[in-house]
Amino acid sequence: MTTIYFIRHAEADNYVRDGRIRPLTKKGLADRKLVTEFLQDKNIDVILSSPFKRAVDTLADFAEKNGFEIKLIEDFREQKSISAFDKKNELDPIIRKQQINEFLERQWADFSYIPSDSEYGETLLEVQMRNIAALTEVLTQYKDKNIVIGTHGTALSTIINYYDNTYGYNDFMEMVHILPWVVKMYFDGNDCAGMEKIDLFNLNIKSSNDWWKVSTSDFGSLKSYRFVVIFARYQDKWLYCRATERDTFETAGGHIEQGETPLEAAKRELYEETGAIKFDITPAFDYSVHKPNEYSNGQVFLAHIHELGEMPDYTNDKMAEVKLFDTIPDKMRFPNILPVLYAHIQQFLNIEYFITTRNHYDALIEENNDPVHDPETLKSYMDKWDGEPFIEELRLSTDKSVLEIGVGTGRLAVRVCGKCGKFTGIDVSPKTAERAKENLRDFSNTRLICGNFLTYPFNETFDVIYSSLTFMHIQDKQTAIQRVAKLLNPGGRFVLSISKEQQTELDFGNRKIKIYPDTPKKITLLLTEAGLNISKQFETEFAVIFAAQKKIN
Repeated sequence: MTTIYFIRHAEADNYVRDGRIRPLTKKGLADRKLVTEFLQDKNIDVILSSPFKRAVDTLADFAEKNGFEIKLIEDFREQKSISAFDKKNELDPIIRKQQINEFLERQWADFSYIPSDSEYGETLLEVQMRNIAALTEVLTQYKDKNIVIGTHGTALSTIINYYDNTYGYNDFMEMVHILPWVVKMYFDGNDCAGMEKIDLFNLNIKSSNDWWKVSTSDFGSLKSYRFVVIFARYQDKWLYCRATERDTFETAGGHIEQGETPLEAAKRELYEETGAIKFDITPAFDYSVHKPNEYSNGQVFLAHIHELGEMPDYTNDKMAEVKLFDTIPDKMRFPNILPVLYAHIQQFLNIEYFITTRNHYDALIEENNDPVHDPETLKSYMDKWDGEPFIEELRLSTDKSVLEIGVGTGRLAVRVCGKCGKFTGIDVSPKTAERAKENLRDFSNTRLICGNFLTYPFNETFDVIYSSLTFMHIQDKQTAIQRVAKLLNPGGRFVLSISKEQQTELDFGNRKIKIYPDTPKKITLLLTEAGLNISKQFETEFAVIFAAQKKIN
């Protein structure tokens, strides 16, 4: 683990206009002793800095007392000044301050913004990219070391934003007058594994719950995840757990251990804290908690538990009970966090307005909807999303193994099973899977699974994987396509049909289903990132079809 202490410089003399040679004030020279005291027991291995004098001088006292050379890195410098504002010095100070604040707010809203009348200067995006590039080199060169980096307010804020995009204008303005200021980051390789902000003037401050800021964002949109939270459904209720040492209930969840992915951590925590042994688990959204002295990012998952067993011996004595609730418990741990996440998981699940995909397709079977037995006119209509051109792209032969994601009742499978060696179909709906078994009973080479494609433990790989009109139900497309790539044999094919429509829900009158529309541009990017080569892309009347191939090693 690499630890970096970013030290924003102490107070500088702003009457010196040249930023490179701007010195510290008398107060700044006195306050840098706080930096020296703070770093004294941190087992520092190396000191790096922006070449600007105020950044170097802030670290000079610690460096001299501990025999360090300060190594200068040009790309850690502050944002290049905006000349459009240098020319407005003649303005009334109040008006000038107002204009500068308006400019800063606009820059933080659009990292690519720069005034049209500026002769030179840098956007926040440019500042961020060169600082991150320099940081990446440092992480490679000084892996597993304790590092000090002398930096600046804007430069440091863009680094924070890179790893936590909830950090914005208001956060920036809160730290503008904190000089010096420290941000501590932990890195596992190049991945940020944690972040703390440290006010040297208030090191002993208590983190009152009232000061915590909790926000949510799309799954995968943040970085530097430290925690996972799992909202678990069991017997149509919410399952919470209580530790032996507490009288409050909480969701399953905890720290992501070194080497774990968030999904792996979520599965482990769910088993350790509830005893869940059979479950489906789905990525839901990211969250961020800002305390006075710490930033924490995490990921939230939604689990549907099918069977509970005994908790493992190493956690059984730590957990007092698990209990079912209709909503969040009255006596809860993290009362400032749980209600925010619970509100968002309800929005994600849309309990009030939507039913789950699984229940919807179960209901279709109960309503006797089965596309395998549709009249020919309806079958021809459905072919406008896939049909023979789609089947041809599978390039089937009797020596190939095939997986269909979202097999449904077997509408496409009845055309595929007789042309391949082995067929596997997976679907989230138990009743749909049972109907598919009936419809495909004449084929001896089929295996049908009721489960979640993102989490089902496949013990084999496939020559062909395909899916039509199923990815609209999957929010985390990246994880789905990466899983496809892992399950494909070298040279294997993936064929995907996505709807051209961009609606976000399906309305069936008596119920609505939330969906996540795809775009050709996004699918192209995700296929490429997963190492799949797109061999063909074409359109039908209602859909865009992709055929991609896994590279042969």
